[in-house]
Amino acid sequence: VEAPIKEVYIKNPVTGAGGWFLISTFLIRDEQGAPQYAVGNYMPIDKFKALEHKLDNVNMKIINAFCKAIGVRDEYTMRHSEKVAELMVGFAEYLKLSADQVTVACLAGMVHDIGKIGISEQILNKPGKLTDAEFEVIKRHPVKGADILAEIEEFFSIAHIVRHHH
Repeated sequence: VEAPIKEVYIKNPVTGAGGWFLISTFLIRDEQGAPQYAVGNYMPIDKFKALEHKLDNVNMKIINAFCKAIGVRDEYTMRHSEKVAELMVGFAEYLKLSADQVTVACLAGMVHDIGKIGISEQILNKPGKLTDAEFEVIKRHPVKGADILAEIEEFFSIAHIVRHHH
């Protein structure tokens, strides 16, 4: 019987050195089904974790660039997005979601209004009430935002959240 493969960080208690490993464990049973012995496979993945860390940094730089792009067009929307990200993190932590899910919640909050980049400044910054036609344009920003983010495969789940945030 094979157990799920897991990524773990193992630290040597004597030297303090550690590393990331991909671990697979197999339980070997006898003819009656009783456990006879276990076999484990530990594959070092430090190089892959370093690459993953670099990619995470690149993704954060992309997200920050999106946020700056929002801010150039509309500072109110940028501040609003920062507040939404804070709320999303708080809510995700309250729900005791995993660290990865909290990160997705934060990123989705940061870019949920990215589709407003495609809206003219006359509509986006209009001081008075929007006409029905202008409001229809504003209502399309979640789809525009999701389409922008969907171009990046790793942002698929964030694009899905952005598409449905209203």
